Amino acid sequence: MTIFSNRKGKLRTTKEGKTVASAKDRLIDALFRLLTIKEFNDISVSELTIAADVHRSSFYANYDNLFDLLKDSKKEAERRFLEEYPKDLPSDELIDYAHIIPFLRFVKSNENWYRAYKKNGFLFNSEDDIERIIFNVAIPQSKTSGENTAIAYATRFYLGGIDAVIENWMNSGYQESEEEIASIINRLSPRNLIES
Repeated sequence: MTIFSNRKGKLRTTKEGKTVASAKDRLIDALFRLLTIKEFNDISVSELTIAADVHRSSFYANYDNLFDLLKDSKKEAERRFLEEYPKDLPSDELIDYAHIIPFLRFVKSNENWYRAYKKNGFLFNSEDDIERIIFNVAIPQSKTSGENTAIAYATRFYLGGIDAVIENWMNSGYQESEEEIASIINRLSPRNLIES
């Protein structure tokens, strides 16, 4: 599965008529594929360029080192993630059905990215993402005042549940539709957890 080969203006056509992703896109894709099976510190430039099917010179033409590629990969993943969301969705709502559907579409079309993110959360500052959800969304949206600790625990519980549902969905080969999975996740709403 190619993750980022469809960036606008980043495809080229060979003399044989094949469409090929840019070296940068292939390096990003290869990094995420490798991160699903290896630790970042165990990945070498040689291994990465072989997985990406590009020359080492292509790597060094774009990046000084693997950390630069990781930084660029994070930005590209965020860009692709945000592309999935309609512009009119409020960003300060608790996660609801309208937010879950685009997220599930992103996960389904970018499985390697999601698996790499979950396996290597420290590389992607996933703890910061959780803290932002808790303190910028869950606590301000809660109708329960003075229960910040309970809200934080309930939100972490909810996010862990979402991860488990998505992991099961991926492992089953996406047998259910995005709408069915969103409905299951929506039934586990933090509002139900916090207000009970």
